[in-house]
Amino acid sequence: KAGLKFKHLTNELHKSTYTFNPVTNVDVPQVSLNQVCETLLEALNLSHGEGYGRSYFSRVARRWLSNMLRQHRNLQTFEELYAIAGDSESFHDDKERHDAFELIAVIESLSTFDQLNVRRGNDRYTDNVVASAIHMPDVIANNEVVYFWLPAAVEVATVREIAKLAVYSLLTAAYHQPVSPGHTRKQLYLVIDEFQRIASTGFKIILEQARSMGVGTILANQTFADLVTTDTDLRSTVQTNTRFKQVFSVQDLDQQDNVMKA
Repeated sequence: KAGLKFKHLTNELHKSTYTFNPVTNVDVPQVSLNQVCETLLEALNLSHGEGYGRSYFSRVARRWLSNMLRQHRNLQTFEELYAIAGDSESFHDDKERHDAFELIAVIESLSTFDQLNVRRGNDRYTDNVVASAIHMPDVIANNEVVYFWLPAAVEVATVREIAKLAVYSLLTAAYHQPVSPGHTRKQLYLVIDEFQRIASTGFKIILEQARSMGVGTILANQTFADLVTTDTDLRSTVQTNTRFKQVFSVQDLDQQDNVMKA
């Protein structure tokens, strides 16, 4: 639509891009530190659910991250968080450091992207770069259009994490958007191509609650079988929480059976 501000972000080298700081996007005044911690862990797929083993590593990551957020209240980037992780004194003992390895490895990867680690007061970036960053509360308030171009062929794991951080940031902003008495939430639209690339257990909550936050989702993937991953099966969730389904071709036998029954 003419007149709307358009911003884009990519992880490709030597390509123009706006900036997007996931930490400051979810760390907004209406959100507690515990909620910031939970949101980051869910977005990074580090909340492994209940059960022996899985819940232990989730709790280790949650405890370390929440402690760091409390001890370093001015922390604003993954780059700063990774620098803190390099200090052995930030961990209770060597075992905690060892058990939090997955979290630290993800933080290290995200800390290498300049476009994800821009903050005010950093001399590496001009005031204009900081001021024009993608900030989801502003995206909603100003009716902006944002486009994340994240080719999976470049870095599969990091692409998934950046995409999910963007989605969770949007939902956080949508939930906390100011709504005047007698008015409804502003209608937002989230379009995800190759949805299977970022499908995970955490997306069940997103698909179940997005509509109540005023977020309409359009999901596109190659086959229905793609929604089954090593850690979750989203087929039932997608079937239940989507009103309109469009199928262009069906090669998978199970999906053929589902389409005929429908």
